[in-house]
Amino acid sequence: VMTPNPECATVDTPILDALHIMHDGKFLHLPVVDR
Repeated sequence: VMTPNPECATVDTPILDALHIMHDGKFLHLPVVDR
């Protein structure tokens, strides 16, 4: 089972924004994409 629209960050996403996404969604991992 996969998440249809997973949260992800780009290589340009500030680290604090990525941490907020992870904290708000209770994620342990956050995919980082280059596109």
